[in-house]
Amino acid sequence: METTQSKKQTKSSSILRWILLLPVAALSAILITFPLHWALYWSLSGGPDPFISPYPQMPEKILQPMVSAITFVFVSGVLAPKANITVSKIAAGLWCIGLVLAVFIVQKQGMPITQILQDNYYGVPILSGILGAVIGVSAIKKNLKNDDIK
Repeated sequence: METTQSKKQTKSSSILRWILLLPVAALSAILITFPLHWALYWSLSGGPDPFISPYPQMPEKILQPMVSAITFVFVSGVLAPKANITVSKIAAGLWCIGLVLAVFIVQKQGMPITQILQDNYYGVPILSGILGAVIGVSAIKKNLKNDDIK
């Protein structure tokens, strides 16, 4: 049987995990962009004999929303003390709402939606962010089935 002390510790740990869930997930989504940038930069234009010169920004602009979304959703699902799949679905929804809000905020500043899409590779980064959120949810589902996360 659990003692009263261990129950209090478990409850306080659970509360702390709920409080830190979104900030830690957001921070991890930001931090994952650094290794992504370094990997793309070194692989595409690194070394004495660059593969491509100058460094193309398109792969990074397309992959960054996807990798950040996967990280945000996955970390949210891992940190949640209960209902991991539901939390990851909510995080995916929040990510998609954030993408839509970002487009509308830029549009409110006077730039037409067609110009926004043209400047951003015709919306491919937006779609890759949505795809990343879906991949993050499926990764949590797969890991829960394998009992890697509990």
